[in-house]
Amino acid sequence: ACDWAVRGHRRMQRAIRTGQTEMESYAPAELDTLREMIAEMPGWRPKGHQGTGLTAMFVAGKSTAMPHGFVLGHGVQPGDVLVSGAVADIDGYRSELERTMIVGDPTAAQRAAFEAMAALQARAIEVLRPGLPVAEVELAVLRLAVDLGHEAHLRHHVGHSIGLEGHEAPFLDRGDPAVLEPGMVFTIEPGIYLPSVGGFRHSDTVVITAEGSRVMTDYPRDLESLLIGRPRSDHVIPDGLPYIRNAPGKFMEIGVDARRGVPLDDLLVEYRDVTGQRLAHLDDLQDSQLDEMRQGFFSQSKVRSFLAIRIFDLWAHEQDLRRALGQPGGFDGIPAAHSRERMMMGAGNVIQERLSPAAGTTAVFDITGPGGAVRSIVFDGEQGRAGADLPETPNTTLRLDLNTLTVLACGRSDDPLAASRVVVEGDQNLGRRVLEDMAVTP
Repeated sequence: ACDWAVRGHRRMQRAIRTGQTEMESYAPAELDTLREMIAEMPGWRPKGHQGTGLTAMFVAGKSTAMPHGFVLGHGVQPGDVLVSGAVADIDGYRSELERTMIVGDPTAAQRAAFEAMAALQARAIEVLRPGLPVAEVELAVLRLAVDLGHEAHLRHHVGHSIGLEGHEAPFLDRGDPAVLEPGMVFTIEPGIYLPSVGGFRHSDTVVITAEGSRVMTDYPRDLESLLIGRPRSDHVIPDGLPYIRNAPGKFMEIGVDARRGVPLDDLLVEYRDVTGQRLAHLDDLQDSQLDEMRQGFFSQSKVRSFLAIRIFDLWAHEQDLRRALGQPGGFDGIPAAHSRERMMMGAGNVIQERLSPAAGTTAVFDITGPGGAVRSIVFDGEQGRAGADLPETPNTTLRLDLNTLTVLACGRSDDPLAASRVVVEGDQNLGRRVLEDMAVTP
C-alpha cells in the first residue's frame, strides 16, 4: 500500500502545471496509477468502503492554511503552497503519504516554515521506539515547536494509527494513554499553519520496530525535491540576433539573455539550487518509469530517450565551455563515448536527408585521439545507419579528432576552421559535402 501511494504521488507531482486547476493536474495521474494497479495485480479490488482504492490529490494556495482544506479550483499559480495526499488500499490495509510542495521559487517565509515543519516531523520519527508512551511523541514535537517559535501554529496531534481504517486509535496525542509496541503503524504528520503564508505538513506511514521505527513511504522530504517547476521568464530577446535560426533557439535564448547582467555569485547560487533539484529527481527515478511517455520540446518520447539525449546535451555544452575557456578535455569516459555514438547516429540520418547519397554509399569516420573510435555510416537510400562494422572499400573516409567531430556535428560556429582540419580520403566531393552539412542539433 505504501509503495502504491508513492507511485501515485510521484506521477501526480510530475503532472502539476501552473494554470491548470488542481483536478486537471492530479485526476489523470491518479487514474493512470489506478490502471497500473489493475494491470499489475490481476483480480485486485479495494476492500475498504472508501473510493477506488487509490487517491492522489492536493489542495493549493490559501486552502492549505487549514488542516483539511478544500480544493478551490482556482488553478495552480506561481508561489502557491500545495499540500498533497496519496493513499492506497491493498488487501484492505491503507497507507498515507502527504507532502508540502511549492510552485516556483519559495519565499523566505515559505522556506522557513517548510524547514520548521520538516524538523518537527524528523523529531517525531527520531523518538519513536517500543515502550515509549504515545503522549511523549507529541510532547517532544511540542518542545521543539516552542524552541522554533511555532507553538501557536500547531493545529492537530502528531499522528494516528492507520490500518484497516484511515484513522485508528491510538493517536500520537498528549492525552492518549497508549504505549508504543513493535508492529504498530502510525502516520507521522505534525503541521504548521500560517494564514498569511500557508499550511506545511508532511505525512509518512511508519511502523514501530524492535529497534525503533521504519518509514515505509519512501519519498523525498527535502524542499528542493518538492519544488514544482520554475516560472517562465517574461524576458523579451532583441530582434535580429544572427545566431537565432528557429523557434527552439529563440526559446533557449530567453533564459540566457535574461541572465546576462546577473552577478556571477547569484548565477552560481541558482545553478547549485537547480542542480540539487535535478539530482534529487534522478535519484528518485525508478526503472519502471523509463518507458513512460513524456512531452518534450518537439514531441512525446520515452523517458529513457530523453535521458539519453540529455546526457549528450550536457556533454556538448561542457565542450562549448571548454573551448571558450581554452581548457580542452572530457573526451574519455562514458559520457564522451555516449555522445560520440549519438552524433554518429544523428549524422547518418541528417546526411541521408540532406544529401541523398545513393543506396550502398558508405562513409567511414576515423575518430582519432582521446575518445576515438572508427565508425561507418551505410546509406540505403532512405536512412543512414551508423555502426562499428567497416566496409572494405568505403566511398569516403574522414579522419578527425573528437573535438572536431563535436564542433561539426553540433553545428558550432565558434571554430570556423574545424572542417579544414579533417583529412578526407576517397571521394573528396562527397567527403566535403558531408562536412558542410552534418549538424545534428537544432
